[in-house]
Amino acid sequence: MLEKKKGRHFLKTERGTMIKNKYFHALLIFARNLLLSISLCLACYILINGMYLTGIPDAGKVERVTITYPATSEEHLEITEKEDIEFAVNLTHFLNYSIFQKAGQEEQPLNYHHLPSDGR
Repeated sequence: MLEKKKGRHFLKTERGTMIKNKYFHALLIFARNLLLSISLCLACYILINGMYLTGIPDAGKVERVTITYPATSEEHLEITEKEDIEFAVNLTHFLNYSIFQKAGQEEQPLNYHHLPSDGR
């Protein structure tokens, strides 16, 4: 039922509340439910597969990449070619860390360092 109030149309619901626009209200409910669903799915994905790595620079902003893996040797691999730097930076997009798992005592970490072009 529509009522006139100060020149605007309001929709009166069963509970007696006044809603200005039922389509806008439905859109807000849909957006809220969509946001809750996406948040729940993302939280479940992170709990199962681990957290994404963040702060990885663009390949064009990296001057040099140094990779060391003490479990195999004490030598380090230094990458300076543009194609190889781009490949090394793109490989880091597949890495993630598991929040609830502890690393074993015998496991050695893989160290990955990049030197940005601005020297920081």
